[in-house]
Formats: sequence, C-alpha cells, structure tokens
Amino acid sequence: MAQHKLLVIGATGPSGREIVKQAVAAGHTVTAFARNPARAGFGPEVKLVTGDVRDPVAVAAAIKGHDVVLSALGNNRQRKNPPCAEGMRTIVAGMQAAGVRRLIAISAYGTGDSRHGFYGWMINMVLGEVERDKEAMEQVMEQSGLDWTAVRSPALTAGPLGAPLKAAPDVVLKGMPSISMADQARFILDEIDARRFVGAKPILYRA
Repeated sequence: MAQHKLLVIGATGPSGREIVKQAVAAGHTVTAFARNPARAGFGPEVKLVTGDVRDPVAVAAAIKGHDVVLSALGNNRQRKNPPCAEGMRTIVAGMQAAGVRRLIAISAYGTGDSRHGFYGWMINMVLGEVERDKEAMEQVMEQSGLDWTAVRSPALTAGPLGAPLKAAPDVVLKGMPSISMADQARFILDEIDARRFVGAKPILYRA
C-alpha cells in the first residue's frame, strides 16, 4: 500500500476513529479534522485540526497539503440540521481549490437507488431525514468532477477485522446484514489506491 497524506473529516466518530487508527498503523500521514478532535485521544502521530465542516474557510485550510480526503461524517438523528450534504459542499469546494482529487465518503445502504429490498426500505423508513441527507451528499459528490467514491455500508458493529469484504454497486442485501467498522475502514483505505470504484457507490457486504 502506498503511503499518503490523509485528511479524515469527522474523525472523532466511531467510524472516523477506526479509519485514523488503521491509517496510522499503515504508515499514512494523518490529519484529524473535527469540532473537538482532542476528545478522541489520538496519539502524537496524528495532527489535530479543530473546525466545523460547514465552515468553508476552515475546511479549505485543512485540505491544503493532503493527497486524499476521507469523510466519515455521521448523522445524529437528534440534530436538527444533518451535516453530510452541507459539509460535502465545503469539502468539494476546498478540494477543487487545492487541486486535491481523491475523495472517499461513508454513505449508507438504503440511500438513493440502493433503496431496495426489505432491508433497504426499512433503513430508509427508520432513518428518514438522515438518509435524505446522505442522498444529497452523494449528489454533491457526483457533480464534483473529483475522483470520488461513496461507500454504502449496511449496519455497523464494533466487531474485529474479518475476511475482506465484498463490494458491488448493484447488489441487493438480504436479511439484516452488518459489517464491522474495522472492515469498513480497511476497505476505504484499500480503495484509495485500488480505485475499483472511482465515480461509483459500492455496497459493502460479507458473502
């Protein structure tokens, strides 16, 4: 795996922390961007940048000097203004200004055209506004002109790494599948250079 200068946005959430952990272990240079990055307890090898993803000045400044932007923005259903679509607009603008092209963001199964099968329907019904925000985020990415990948994960667990995940843009998941955040993070970091899904929205699953 080649080493990169990574900016992880939303680094203090569970998915973001796992991405940072694995990225550091793989030898990447990692910057964690969040409203309060110190709360995650990252080691000194991680550069901390405090900022709000809705702040275009802060986001643009953080992006400069990096090769890849990884978005682990999450949605808290208690928040009145979901951050993913609005945050992605500032991320895309900052990347375009800095000439950074590789963008990978965590989306969700049940978003957009993956709203199929009982599981996809149920996730969309339960999450509602959260899923609509993710769908709007994906639309921003599609229109960006960047080398983007939107990772559509099913339910996430805190389980350990397992065998490498399967991924396909058009798979229909059956039952109530889940994957671990550790496996999701490994897929995202591998996809930086694998580039199997540039301009695509792969659904992650375990065979």
